[in-house]
Amino acid sequence: MLPHTFSYDGTTYVVSFKLIADQWRAVLYRRDNGSIAELGPVAIEDLSGLSEHAIRAGYIGLAEWLVRGRAARQAVKRAHLDEAA
Repeated sequence: MLPHTFSYDGTTYVVSFKLIADQWRAVLYRRDNGSIAELGPVAIEDLSGLSEHAIRAGYIGLAEWLVRGRAARQAVKRAHLDEAA
């Protein structure tokens, strides 16, 4: 599967896919600092009936949700620190 690139809040991310030992693997790269997060293996039998396009879309959705959620958590932490100061 082709990698997927997206940007959020000025940072570029890449979701890369690989089939290893009958499990789909996807990793999320953050280009500016090289950080990597595995999105988890999914066994082929758990994806029966789904196309590669659907599997790819699911991993991309998960990656974007994780990035937005992390940014939201960091904003809440900053707000709490500002209130405590």
